[in-house]
Amino acid sequence: MVILLYTLRQWLWHRWVVAYAVALASVSIFVMYGAFVGLAWIQPELYGRVALAVVNASIFLVSLTSLLLGLLVYQDDQEGMLEWFLARPVSKRSYLLQRWLGLSISTAMATLAAYLASFIVVYAVFAVSLPQLLILGLSLTSLSISLLSLGFSVSLYFSDKAAAMGAGFLIWLYLTYVHDLVLMVIGPSLAPGELFVAYVINPIGAARFLAMYTIDSSLSFLNPITAVEVKLSLGDLVLVLPAAALAAPAAIFIVLAVRQR
Repeated sequence: MVILLYTLRQWLWHRWVVAYAVALASVSIFVMYGAFVGLAWIQPELYGRVALAVVNASIFLVSLTSLLLGLLVYQDDQEGMLEWFLARPVSKRSYLLQRWLGLSISTAMATLAAYLASFIVVYAVFAVSLPQLLILGLSLTSLSISLLSLGFSVSLYFSDKAAAMGAGFLIWLYLTYVHDLVLMVIGPSLAPGELFVAYVINPIGAARFLAMYTIDSSLSFLNPITAVEVKLSLGDLVLVLPAAALAAPAAIFIVLAVRQR
């Protein structure tokens, strides 16, 4: 618990976490208010595209920041880890899990704090239901923990900071852009249900879908025929699969950390 409390004291008000929260709040309020008030009200038929643009801007910032935070913190920790282990009777397993938990709590609180202002704006101006906003916030918070866990996992395999950063950036690039391009190529050969599964196994795709689902649970942002077929073929798995995809990186890191001595 000592390491967990130390991590919380160190990172809850760390300048990088505060800067992340301020940037995320600024982006969410500016894009959300400007998009909905400006474009969506003038051309209501573009509502879905505007909402998706807002979600994408937030997801890109949350995912990249969380992944880099997980990579950088653990790589920096390795330099002083030997002194820590010699001074305190703590295993590497315990150190990793407590450090990860402390950073997860810090980034989750920063993400929620950043969205608090935009929640208030959207709730007051557009009369969106509060449960919708809370689920949207939880999906983005889950994404931050998921990518943070991915950053920690990548760092376990690289002793060199530059190699870890390079690998992390390539993974983020694939999850954010390349995965969608691959689906565009193979998509015509897949059934709607199969295409949906291939899309949401990507944590970023899962967070994007959950965010859009909270805005419109009818799935009208999909092709109408596709939406019907996905609902019929998957049923309740429409929500279970994205949630599992977001939880998977954290579960993988916990398994890797437990195996450490």
